[in-house]
Amino acid sequence: MEPFVELVLREGVRSTRYTLALAGLGGDGAARSASVRRSESVAALLSERGHDGRVAEHTDTKWTGAHWYSPRSPTSAIDRGTRRCFRCATRFWSGCSTNDGCGGGAVDDVYLAPILMIAGRARIHASLEGNALDAVLALGLADQRVDAPAARLVESQWADGGWNCDRTPSASHSSFEETLLPLRGLIWHARDRGSRASGDAARRAAEVFLQRSLFRRRSTGSVVAPDFVELHYPCYWHYDLLFALKVLAEGGFLDDRRCDEAIALIRSKQRRDGGFPAEAGFWAGPGSKSRRSLVNWGPTGKTRSNEFVTADALWVLQQARCARRAGPPE
Repeated sequence: MEPFVELVLREGVRSTRYTLALAGLGGDGAARSASVRRSESVAALLSERGHDGRVAEHTDTKWTGAHWYSPRSPTSAIDRGTRRCFRCATRFWSGCSTNDGCGGGAVDDVYLAPILMIAGRARIHASLEGNALDAVLALGLADQRVDAPAARLVESQWADGGWNCDRTPSASHSSFEETLLPLRGLIWHARDRGSRASGDAARRAAEVFLQRSLFRRRSTGSVVAPDFVELHYPCYWHYDLLFALKVLAEGGFLDDRRCDEAIALIRSKQRRDGGFPAEAGFWAGPGSKSRRSLVNWGPTGKTRSNEFVTADALWVLQQARCARRAGPPE
């Protein structure tokens, strides 16, 4: 086993050890998951809730508002056993009334308001509904109330398969960053709620990325944006290759050969110690006034391996191997 992976399995945080177990490294995944609810990440994320369980910040404050408490945003390894801890932060998104549980936010401003149409296209912050659906469903908190935001995503989906919040009338293509989280949420909604409409919408959304090899422009073949091919942790609502591959793996899309170039690029970023770096970051330390994170997500830069990125990268690569062995469904 690679030295950095051995180090993470021995000294890393519980969530990364759990993810590595899911990738076939470091023991039994179920046993690892039982300890995640006591992890350092969970404790830090919950550290600023009041005695009533509410979050004082505005819901979408980056990155300490209740919306970003979603354990699926920063830590893919938190299992359903943690759902009680996050009930306050997630019930808001399952269709509860304004200020019911989280405080500081307005549900009506997010997905209960009418869909804004400009030049014949819906303009919504679809990443909000997508992240909400994903968090609530992944933690086993869902009931029929999640069907409304899922239906809103289906209704507002653009003809090319994605979403875009850009109010410029000339904006005519979906946004990668506004499409990835809705894809993830719809994957979970289709799976857990048996929704054919969500499943069809998820397949159309996946094509937004697959048609572009996950990071290239269809028109020229050039890289869409430099940060798309960098590794980050966590991505929050931002887009990068590893995050996209995680979501596509959850939806069973990694057997598509249009993922091959992206998978190869991830492999090429593995360092000699076996780890993967967080080449850039979207978060700042506790002393920052903007993009403040309650959790230290490890070193940023190309010269050091990051345990969170490493765990996700190894899980994705393992999923890709399994998908290749299984082949496409008949």
